[in-house]
Amino acid sequence: MAKVDKLIKRINVEGTVPSNMHFIEVQRVLEWYGRTCDNPTGSHYTFRKKGCNPITIPKHDPVKREYVRMVREVIREEEAKAEAEASGKEEDDILPNNMMELHEAYMRLPYKLKIKADPEGGFIAWYPDLPGCLTCAETLAQVKKNAIDAKRVWLQAALEDGVHINLPR
Repeated sequence: MAKVDKLIKRINVEGTVPSNMHFIEVQRVLEWYGRTCDNPTGSHYTFRKKGCNPITIPKHDPVKREYVRMVREVIREEEAKAEAEASGKEEDDILPNNMMELHEAYMRLPYKLKIKADPEGGFIAWYPDLPGCLTCAETLAQVKKNAIDAKRVWLQAALEDGVHINLPR
């Protein structure tokens, strides 16, 4: 069994979430499923694939369980897409005309930010309406700052890749 296959199996075990995953292992799995890793312009790496929600992850070892859960969802989505492709279904590709203007407009929208204490220490923050837009930090002030950065790079990647962006509920 290839090393990536072992990582996928380790992440995809039902009922458990590995707590000792390294960033490079998560990166290998996401790249295996066709996501490219953008160099960070802030505190986060963005993993992108055209037509898929971008995923933002800060480079920390070990990777927090919340991020591993997101990778598990990617694995399951990719498996479902493979089944859909086998049955002949296709997706539409729609790209926005003026990405800079759209990006600024989305950044101004009042997306709800949720924050919770992380059992492993620090805080986790995410935007429920932006799947995969998640961050963490040791302090409440830093997690709020990181959340803005994560939202910025997530929206940019989603616009560039033609991913549907939910409006705030």
